[in-house]
Amino acid sequence: MYASIFVMMTETAFLSIEASRVIALRMLVFANGGAEAWHEVVLMIHEKTQAFNKALDDLRNGSSQSSVRSDIRAVVQANIRRLVVRA
Repeated sequence: MYASIFVMMTETAFLSIEASRVIALRMLVFANGGAEAWHEVVLMIHEKTQAFNKALDDLRNGSSQSSVRSDIRAVVQANIRRLVVRA
């Protein structure tokens, strides 16, 4: 029991750290302004809406919280890779 709680807490902590990095990288893009910043805003809203809907559907269909968290982490990590190139 304690092992599963520890895994959940660790996965959530990593997700939080990675999400913070995406926020920082997006702030750099926003600070540069222009069309690229506007494109990032639109992309961010689209991704968040899509991720929320997918997570909700997955949970409704019986997926585990860990599975949903892993899917969200994959999206966050893809954002980091994309934004590091731009920043």
